[in-house]
Amino acid sequence: MPSSERPPLVDPFGRRIRYVRLSVTPYCNFRCSYCQPHGPVLPEGPRDEMTPAEIERLVSVFVSLGVRKLRLTGGEPTLRQDLVEIVERLARLGGLEDLSLSTHGMFLAPLAAPLARAGLRRVNVSLDTLDRARFAGIAGRDALARVLAGIAAARAAGLTPIKLNTVPMRGVNDGEIGELLALAAREQLELRFIELMPLAVARESYGARHLGGEALLALLAEHGDWELLPRGIADGPARHYRRAADGLKVGIIDPLNPKFCTHCNRVRLTHRGELRNCLFGAANLPLRHLLAAGDWAGAIEAALRTAILRKPEHHRLEEWDDGDLFSLVRVGG
Repeated sequence: MPSSERPPLVDPFGRRIRYVRLSVTPYCNFRCSYCQPHGPVLPEGPRDEMTPAEIERLVSVFVSLGVRKLRLTGGEPTLRQDLVEIVERLARLGGLEDLSLSTHGMFLAPLAAPLARAGLRRVNVSLDTLDRARFAGIAGRDALARVLAGIAAARAAGLTPIKLNTVPMRGVNDGEIGELLALAAREQLELRFIELMPLAVARESYGARHLGGEALLALLAEHGDWELLPRGIADGPARHYRRAADGLKVGIIDPLNPKFCTHCNRVRLTHRGELRNCLFGAANLPLRHLLAAGDWAGAIEAALRTAILRKPEHHRLEEWDDGDLFSLVRVGG
């Protein structure tokens, strides 16, 4: 059956799967306090990440079934020496309307132009603070200057719109909302505030630092009047607001909001080629081994169609247990 006539992937709740987040590595050289403070360092022996060719073939099946948006994530994807080749292979598949990259930005400056030439369209960069000492305290790396240089290089290379991902934490960086908004307005960036989640964070410190969606809106209100924008088809879980004074666009992603999963149109692939219907689900479906089948595309399609019927209606973050969610992040979500 021609790919244009193939039935799309639709879960039991009528949500059409159009977006894949692909972890190309589980490793990261940052030790962010809210993510992987004790996460895996680069291994000395063999690594088990998919090769660029395996990634290309696996993603091609998703594209044939209607996936139009792909984001490369990690770990930290820029740690892969073959990242440009991966982007090149994916960009030439055809069918993808959006090919993007999430990165901490430390290594972005020399990579921005080669990635843009390879076919990458835009980047999301993590930036929690503009204070050098605070940055080092959160990330475990004194790398603020290199991250800012990476953002500038991405702009110069045309990897826009650039989205800044900020995790606001009470008593840590919540006093910098105004400075971050000013940077976004000055450099024509889109700022997204991502609610602190109970990942690798002790229950006590999570409660003390957590800022929910409504608390974030109250902080934004101190810096202008904001209008809630209609939800777009590509907005994913974010709620977007526009500042009346200058048109600055800001997103709020609050996973603990009961409506967070309502419009979920995404699945995740781990660096080992395993499907995860939900970041916070415990079950991974291995797909990589099916690439060895004679009709590998048909075998993977059949597996995907069966798996998508088990996609849950919503996550279970409200049932989190110390350590459990941390283990989910570590395996390459």
